[in-house]
Amino acid sequence: MEEEKEIKDAEISETKKEESEKKNYRTEIILIFIIGLLAGVMIKAEAVKRISIGFDDYRTVTRSHGYDIEAIEKQLIEDAKKEKEAAEQGSAGLEGGEEVIIEESEVLE
Repeated sequence: MEEEKEIKDAEISETKKEESEKKNYRTEIILIFIIGLLAGVMIKAEAVKRISIGFDDYRTVTRSHGYDIEAIEKQLIEDAKKEKEAAEQGSAGLEGGEEVIIEESEVLE
């Protein structure tokens, strides 16, 4: 009879242990959810200060760019014209005995 009591006591203690484990699991899940929620709120608050997309775009301060693309384009066109003129003058001044080497880029033009 004493053995039966011990077995019953062991079963009771196991069920209490299982219940406490379930409570701990629920508590952990709730804490993780709360921490995630707080972290999300913090990240959003910092992002609102630094990132603007869409609705508030007109409020952003525009920065001046260090490059003027139009001026660069004009300079490249002028340089290409000068090189082409120099190449034409160089080929006109060749003597009859010199060999002329034509590059692929010149042929394609």
